[in-house]
Amino acid sequence: MTLTVPPAFSVSDANFQSKQLNKTTVLGNIGTPIDNSLVKDLLYELKAATDVSTTISTFNTPLTMSMTYEASDIVGLDEASLKIYSWDGAIWSALPNCVVDTGIHTVTCTTTHFSVFGLFGKAVSSGLPDNNPIIIPPTVNGGT
Repeated sequence: MTLTVPPAFSVSDANFQSKQLNKTTVLGNIGTPIDNSLVKDLLYELKAATDVSTTISTFNTPLTMSMTYEASDIVGLDEASLKIYSWDGAIWSALPNCVVDTGIHTVTCTTTHFSVFGLFGKAVSSGLPDNNPIIIPPTVNGGT
């Protein structure tokens, strides 16, 4: 995981911390985004601290976050569906402006806050829309 911090992210300087989380413990307690699976073990808690007791939770300018995966990490997942999600304490939400680069196997998104983040994707579909009936148009009688 990489983080790009612009110069004017906040009015205060900060030290940035990243902690990889145990997926079994975290997802066992809060679950995953609906219809998504975690990619490998790409689950992190990020913090920005101005001192030992003060953290910055939101930023003036978006930070850019990238997560890298291997092709073997996403077997059974639709690569185009990969997104970084954040946990706000109640629900998972996809970060905005995510870009999947299938050539170098990265997902890059922006965020204006820190929390728990994970890389998730949806299962490869069968090619048919879920829960939608197949509609066959009526035939037209051309005749007699």
